[in-house]
Amino acid sequence: MQAVLYTLADKFLNETELSRVKEMIAMTKLGEMLVEDGIEKGIVETCRELGVSFDETAKKIRQRFGISEKEAREIVRKYWF
Repeated sequence: MQAVLYTLADKFLNETELSRVKEMIAMTKLGEMLVEDGIEKGIVETCRELGVSFDETAKKIRQRFGISEKEAREIVRKYWF
C-alpha cells in the first residue's frame, strides 16, 4: 500500500508537495503503522539473511514491540519468504 501511495504522489506532485504529503503521512496513525510495518519487515529479513532461526527472530520481534508470542510469530511468518 505504501508503495502505491508513493508512486501516485511521485507521479502527480512536485517536490514541495511531495515533501508536504510525506510530513502529513508521517504525523498520522497510518504513517506510524507504515513505519512500524517497515521496521518489522526489516528485522525479519535481516535476521533471516544472517541465519537467525525463525523462533529466535520471533523472540526478537516480541521483545522489540512488546507483543505476544503468537503475534510475533504471525509477523515473522508474514515476511519469512
